[in-house]
Amino acid sequence: MKQKLTYFRRTRTFVLSLLLLSCMAAQGQQQPSRMVKGLVKDARTGEPLAGVAVLVRGTTQGTTTGISGEYAVSVPSGSTELEFSFLGYVAKIQKIGTAHTLDVTMEEEATGLQEVVVVRTEKGEPDRFGIRHGRR
Repeated sequence: MKQKLTYFRRTRTFVLSLLLLSCMAAQGQQQPSRMVKGLVKDARTGEPLAGVAVLVRGTTQGTTTGISGEYAVSVPSGSTELEFSFLGYVAKIQKIGTAHTLDVTMEEEATGLQEVVVVRTEKGEPDRFGIRHGRR
């Protein structure tokens, strides 16, 4: 019984030591990163844009701009571009270089409606889904 207990303790100590060493090695291999911050504005009005998605290209790291259009994102070494996207605006890819501050202006996307369809049903007449519209 004593031998089994001693064997169990040695095995447990060995496994925990290996786990600790592997965690330390993985932590040492993490790539250093730097913070890049800036301001995103509308190109036409100069107003700050809130809610713009800022993504480090080639990674899953990113953030969104705050109410004043400001952002700050951690960029791993080796990453060279940031992608900015916002509904109603043309997506923009910006090279980072050695900059720690990167201000961006975004252009509105000039798209129009191709076609508008207006459907009217008579008072009390159900539409194709069986819903009656109009006044009662």
